[in-house]
Amino acid sequence: MTHGEQYWIVYVPEIGQYTQAKSMDDVAEQARDLAAVWLDIPMADVEVGEVVTKPFSRVK
Repeated sequence: MTHGEQYWIVYVPEIGQYTQAKSMDDVAEQARDLAAVWLDIPMADVEVGEVVTKPFSRVK
């Protein structure tokens, strides 16, 4: 997870997909929502493990 200009950029490696969150408090919920939609399963069936932060780097 990296901090962009206005949002946290959240990568879920188990499914190889990205989402975003407005604050650190929203990261786990956004990751759960992404995984549930991607895997077509109920959000209640998704567990979030360790959250790791990394520095943001821009690609130019």
